[in-house]
Amino acid sequence: MVENRAKNYLIHLLFYWLAVPLAIILLNKPGMYYPTAYVKILIKFFSIILILLGFFLAIKSSLLHFMKTGYLPSIFFIPPRFPQTGFYSHSRHPFFLGYGLFLMGGAGFLGDLGLDIGVLVFIILIYFSLYIFKESSYNHIFEDEYKSYRKRVPFFYKIRGEKGPSILKLIAYPAFFLLSKILFPVDSEGTQNIPEGEGVLFISNHLSYLDPIFISAFCHHDLKFFTTADIYNNKFFAFILKKMDTIPVKKYQRDPRALRKLLRTLRKGDSVGYFPEGKRSWTGEPESFPDGISRVLKLVRQPIIPVSLCGLDSFMPRWSDSWRRTKAKVIYHKPFKIDRKENDEQIRKRLSKVLHSPNKNFQHRIYTSRHLNQGIERLFWRCPECGKINSIREKGQRGLFCEDCESEWLLTDDHKMVKIRPKDKAGLVKSIPEWYQKVKEYPLPELPENGYYKLKSGLCILKKKMDQSFQKLDKGYFTFNSERLIFFGRGKQFTFSFSNIDHISDPGNKTIQVTLVENQYRLLLLEGSTLKWMTIFDEFDLSG
Repeated sequence: MVENRAKNYLIHLLFYWLAVPLAIILLNKPGMYYPTAYVKILIKFFSIILILLGFFLAIKSSLLHFMKTGYLPSIFFIPPRFPQTGFYSHSRHPFFLGYGLFLMGGAGFLGDLGLDIGVLVFIILIYFSLYIFKESSYNHIFEDEYKSYRKRVPFFYKIRGEKGPSILKLIAYPAFFLLSKILFPVDSEGTQNIPEGEGVLFISNHLSYLDPIFISAFCHHDLKFFTTADIYNNKFFAFILKKMDTIPVKKYQRDPRALRKLLRTLRKGDSVGYFPEGKRSWTGEPESFPDGISRVLKLVRQPIIPVSLCGLDSFMPRWSDSWRRTKAKVIYHKPFKIDRKENDEQIRKRLSKVLHSPNKNFQHRIYTSRHLNQGIERLFWRCPECGKINSIREKGQRGLFCEDCESEWLLTDDHKMVKIRPKDKAGLVKSIPEWYQKVKEYPLPELPENGYYKLKSGLCILKKKMDQSFQKLDKGYFTFNSERLIFFGRGKQFTFSFSNIDHISDPGNKTIQVTLVENQYRLLLLEGSTLKWMTIFDEFDLSG
């Protein structure tokens, strides 16, 4: 299969986009007819129009064909499926229609009558070959499905058809594919489990920002991913995400509108990518599924394919601002069968076992030693050895140590940590989640009945959401008591009563978001750990 695809890519590029245009240029012999200057200008103008129109149609059709099948258009290569959306709902062979227009425009621009006739004969031969070889092969392989398609879509072209993916999304798809091959030693498994038709719900664990790229790179479906509605506040990202056909969903609250759009998208025959965990884990350990996930899955009538992403938690850990080249794997499991009699807890357990077990047992591998420990103190906001808060510091590019008890660790290329000091405990090797588990075992300072909490934040910036973006209000620090969160700025004090706070969340590794009934505020931490404060708020049940 891989060899056939490589051969298909090579022949398509060398023949259609190199050999044929080069032959037209070399065979050009202008002078067989001499139009007037006015006619010559008209011929050049319409030739340029044909070149641009044909090139656009051919390129967009090629990209859509690649997205849907994994192959580029060719007369003799028969893909495992055939596209039916976009230009392929207007014409059964839109690439060759666009390519023919491109060649005719090129020949007309060069001004050789004999060459024009030769190009026309070449195009007729292409269409004759398509009708004799490709059409008969499609009829034989796809049978009734292709017969139904032939009834809906003409051989040449019709005006009305279905809207396909944007050109931006079509360009992004091969870019995703190349990224997965060049930057990462990535393997895929279980692609045979993906249904040939459209309308599939891909449900996956969530490890990194690249998760949608890796899922899309091997499934050959036009995926529409759920994404956080807050990102649409940024006009640039909103434009990109709309072109990528993402579905905005509100976090930390029920969003029936997003659910309806999910079901409507699947019924239309489009495929959707869904990360039920909603956010990336700080340690790589799985996050909990939202309440009611079984209700969502029971409403889906289309195939549900669980996807396990492995190794991407070491690509760019949530606590880090730097990325590293890592080993990765994408596993497409067999369709997930929903038993209507199962309750929410039973479905959660089954789904978690399918999605999370492969990554837990995956042999992680990092292929770069560049600053592996960058930001590690955000995760280890207290020492795993002595429990001292804010005592962990980076050492070199791989080490971390405690200023209080002088314990020291070294990060390894397999996403683990080796104890270096003290010497009597040196050599102990555990995974990062295992070391972090020790952090959670230490008790937190108790919340006093009067006065403020013992801990207060370092320097941070307070922002308020205004006109769809967050604007800076002040710089200072915050603390809290049992009733309210207080920000002490340089010029003003801001108070947020917990009774008015809907929820407190951590959309980034430096950001805490405070959502009230009518307003949203963000605390951008210039010092300290977001994870520390979310752990404290959760401990005292203050995060909503």
